[in-house]
Amino acid sequence: MPLLVYRTGPYAPSGIPIANAGSDYFNLLNERDGGINGVKIVVEECETQYDTKQGVECYERLKGKGPLIVNPYSTGIAYQLVPKAAVDKGRRPLDGLRHDGCVRRRRAGSLGCSTSR
Repeated sequence: MPLLVYRTGPYAPSGIPIANAGSDYFNLLNERDGGINGVKIVVEECETQYDTKQGVECYERLKGKGPLIVNPYSTGIAYQLVPKAAVDKGRRPLDGLRHDGCVRRRRAGSLGCSTSR
């Protein structure tokens, strides 16, 4: 499970707790539930500094490991990954939250958003 994080850079004050929460959650799933369906989750962080170019480089570097899902944690990175994920082998699903609170789960290439709250 790739975690694109920003523990450094201009947005580190908000990125550090987000990165810690993601890591803690997957550790909890591993310790409490034995992973997902008995398969331990291997977490690999990649530092983006909330920089789009670095985020795309992280995606390119980690996509070959066959992640089930990628959450870019950045609007700029997400917009760059949508067309890439749509054509990559295995079509990596992207997951994220819009700033207006609208939850969206996007299959690669789809920008649909549920308006229900």
